[in-house]
Amino acid sequence: MYMELEKMIKKRICSKGNKRFVLYDMCCGIGVYSVLFHEYFDECIGIDYNPNNIKIAKEMKVINNINNIKFLEGKIEEIMEKTFKEDSREKILIFNPARSGLSTSALNFINKRKNESFIFILCESKSIGSLNKIFKDLNYCFKIEMFVETSHFEYILQVT
Repeated sequence: MYMELEKMIKKRICSKGNKRFVLYDMCCGIGVYSVLFHEYFDECIGIDYNPNNIKIAKEMKVINNINNIKFLEGKIEEIMEKTFKEDSREKILIFNPARSGLSTSALNFINKRKNESFIFILCESKSIGSLNKIFKDLNYCFKIEMFVETSHFEYILQVT
């Protein structure tokens, strides 16, 4: 999955020339995507509502000696409303929500910002339907068997 995500990120960054980019790592958990992809961005901002996840993410940042990541605790749509207004850089947003999917308020936030570049990592195919209501065309969609010999897949969707 890492290689597919890296390919998507590089393609998007290369298509925009010398613009500055920020990664918004939504539902970041312990910050894996921010840590893995920080070198491609001016800044990575990881957001998660779970204080334990944010604590571990901050520890991972220190352990890996990374200076261009910050982790924030709270609801993504509330933090993003404040953060987006002040940020003029090109944005790539990775959403990796829990099995329950994104909240209605998060989907409403996304719906207002269709001109951004989104990558969704979903563990339930039914969550794709919620996104289809917002985006007419999902540019790239595939599933990855993450847990061998089970019926569980991760779905990766890209909207640019």
